Amino acid sequence: MQSEQNPWDTLAGMFQTGDAKKTDPFAADNMCIAWPAIRMDLEALPRHRNTHIIDFGCGSGGFCRTLCRDGYRATGIDSSIEMIEKARTIPTPFLNYIHGDERALERIAIKADAITSIMALQFIEDLDPFIRAAYKALKLEGSAVIAVFNPGFIERCVKDGKLFEKQPGRDQAYDMRMIGQAIPTYIRDEAWHQDAFEAKGFKLEKTVYPKFTDDFLRLFRWELPSDVPEYMIMTFRKNDQSNPLTRPE
Repeated sequence: MQSEQNPWDTLAGMFQTGDAKKTDPFAADNMCIAWPAIRMDLEALPRHRNTHIIDFGCGSGGFCRTLCRDGYRATGIDSSIEMIEKARTIPTPFLNYIHGDERALERIAIKADAITSIMALQFIEDLDPFIRAAYKALKLEGSAVIAVFNPGFIERCVKDGKLFEKQPGRDQAYDMRMIGQAIPTYIRDEAWHQDAFEAKGFKLEKTVYPKFTDDFLRLFRWELPSDVPEYMIMTFRKNDQSNPLTRPE
């Protein structure tokens, strides 16, 4: 996830540290559509400061701060130093930020009750290091909740000539074009993610495709397809019956 020239350093200015109404629509959709679905998934966790949630690809820290307001302890990890610096401009009790990638996740000192990752994993070509690190960072029966692009949404965007271009000769690879940046994006379906996570000791619990809400479409000028869900949100449970870290390949 780390690189010498991280495109998200350039794009950090799109992400406000305040409320959704002051945020670019392409960031506000996370807040208005993905965040509620993920918070609902976390409701079973006790809301106290001993419940530790790691947000991988935390960006400017908005979801981490929401987790802390919900009563949890949070750690945000992001490969963009500009994003992390932006996050740190709003000091929040029981919240720590780390600049890094899956290697930082693997070295986390306090085991997590849950790991969230919201619209970050599709920008990583090889997910195996992340999945292994997530397994290691979680407590027994901990959960990983990931939000990535719904492949059906990308298909519509490409068909409509919006935002995404297919990389020739590469099945899963696209370029997402934002503010002069061409960001490699890897679009993988539900079955692919299930196979990848379950091969590393997780069990799929559920997948949801939250729809665009009327409130979001009323508040924001959205120029991409809205009749197809943008997000695919998957919840995996760490399976304590099978530890891939001790199982031969």
